[in-house]
Amino acid sequence: MIMTLPALAAVAAALLPGTSPQTPQAPHDPGVPLPRAGTPAATAAYWTSQRMRAAAGVNSGPSYASRRQVPVDGVEWTAGGETVRHIGRLFMRTATGDLASCTAATVSAPTGDMIATAAHCVHDRRSGGWMDKLAFVPAYRDGQAPYGVHAVVSGSIADAWRDREDNRADYAFLRAAPRPGVNTTLHAQVGAREAVFERVAGEKRAFGYPAVGPFDGERLQYCHGPARVVYESLLYGGEELACRMTDGASGGPWYDTAHRQTGVSSGRPADPRYAGVTWAAVFDARAKALYDNEAAKALPTGG
Repeated sequence: MIMTLPALAAVAAALLPGTSPQTPQAPHDPGVPLPRAGTPAATAAYWTSQRMRAAAGVNSGPSYASRRQVPVDGVEWTAGGETVRHIGRLFMRTATGDLASCTAATVSAPTGDMIATAAHCVHDRRSGGWMDKLAFVPAYRDGQAPYGVHAVVSGSIADAWRDREDNRADYAFLRAAPRPGVNTTLHAQVGAREAVFERVAGEKRAFGYPAVGPFDGERLQYCHGPARVVYESLLYGGEELACRMTDGASGGPWYDTAHRQTGVSSGRPADPRYAGVTWAAVFDARAKALYDNEAAKALPTGG
């Protein structure tokens, strides 16, 4: 079963020879639409520069690397903003009222408004469940939103995440409204990268906006290198990269050498053995069903 987000406008491999972790069967449930509340304009207006800079990185609790000073490998992206303007910070307010952030990126879709992030960035039990006031700020830097604040107006996660927080399903596909006062789509403004829904062996590049020390979430960071298949039960079949970033990088895109998005940064255990890696939930058949579900929705206009 696929589950759609409620009221969102207001709301770490090269595949080893002879190994092939099973890919989840694609679900056939078309999704359960839930009512929309609030307006895109109100959500966009909520995220002032002051609030964006105050937002901490989402921490998904004890099973993830905890909020602490750790050695890091992420380095600031300095190769030019045009090539990464489709990546941004995703802001949200938790059910307990805390301001929080993750990373997201646009993915190509006929609708022109699709973004991908981690499921725990939109629904997290330890934070009280569903987030609200979700908004995407592409090319965010130092409190500025050069392409505006785009309220999230719809989205889908798998019930495997909602019901039991299965890290293999820690991805979400969302749709974002145009920036207030602009009639062009999000993708028309910042572009989008193709998503692939099967494992791609080889080198990966991971991006994120880590917001816990020594980072502050204000500038885009990245790592790159050979990705390896994860065999630990927490994220069996996912991928890991020798890359240490902190909370806030969750949901960040992973790209193959053809610049296609293959997954999103997920969590990793707090065990020191994993302190030097970032894990990714790999896009698979289940992710494709979520993507298709979102792309097929006819969304209300206005607001």
